[in-house]
Amino acid sequence: MHAANSEWDEAERCIEQARDSWQTRFGPTYSHIIDTRSDLAWIHLQRGQGEHVIAELRDVLQARADAHDADTAVDQSRLSEALRQQGRPAEAIDLGREALANATSLHGAWSDVTATAHRCLGLAMAANGDADG
Repeated sequence: MHAANSEWDEAERCIEQARDSWQTRFGPTYSHIIDTRSDLAWIHLQRGQGEHVIAELRDVLQARADAHDADTAVDQSRLSEALRQQGRPAEAIDLGREALANATSLHGAWSDVTATAHRCLGLAMAANGDADG
C-alpha cells in the first residue's frame, strides 16, 4: 500500500529540488511552489507525521488565499485526510465537504480532483460513524 521509505525519500528529494529551483527563479509565491509544499505535506502524512502535516497544509491554504488562488480542493482533501488520521473526523468532514464543493465547482463532477474529495469525505464520514451522509 505505502511506498518503501527509500521511494518516499527519493520523491521528497525530487520535490524539494523542484521547489528550490522554482523558488530561486520565480519567488516563494509562485503557484508551483505552493503545489510542491502540498506534495511534501502529503509525503509527510504517508510517513505518519500527521500533526506536523496539519500545520503544513494550513500554511499551504493560507498561501493560496494570499495568492488569490481559489483551487484549493486538493489541499483541503489532504488536510481532511490528515485530520481524520489524527482522530478528528468532525473537522475532517467539514473540510471534506468544502473540498468537494470546490472540486465540483472548478473541475466538474467527474474529475480526479472531485473523486479524491469524495474519497476523503467518505473516509472521514466512516470514521465518524456517519454511513448515511
